[in-house]
Amino acid sequence: MRKLFCLTVLSLLLFSASTISVPNVLASPEEKHEHQKESSHDHHRHWKKYNEYLEQNKDKIVPYLSTYLNKEQPELEKLLQNGSELHTLVKASILSKLGKVDVTEIIAKKESGQSFKEIAKELNVNKEDIYTEMKKIKEKIKNNS
Repeated sequence: MRKLFCLTVLSLLLFSASTISVPNVLASPEEKHEHQKESSHDHHRHWKKYNEYLEQNKDKIVPYLSTYLNKEQPELEKLLQNGSELHTLVKASILSKLGKVDVTEIIAKKESGQSFKEIAKELNVNKEDIYTEMKKIKEKIKNNS
């Protein structure tokens, strides 16, 4: 009797599992869902557009950052010549301004392996404030064109 009960329950489970439409949760990494494909693509496209924007406006960005940080333009250009990327200089400038720390100190921390997220946390700089500053910088550079 017990065997019969177990077999009945097992067959019910197998039957119900085969008739229910279950999404493929064991899909391979190549078989991502559509929303996953789109979000990773959008993120990549966003950074590509951001870097293109910076390169196209490099001649306006460095002078603007000079006045933004109250630093001499050759000092900022020297940071770029020493291997800092333009996007790194922009982010470091924003953290410098919001954290009230010299930009060279921020870049030194970045080069020593700290992420901008870690540096911002250390300086008690809010993520939303960083985005707001980025938007301000972009608008002012755009308006000065």
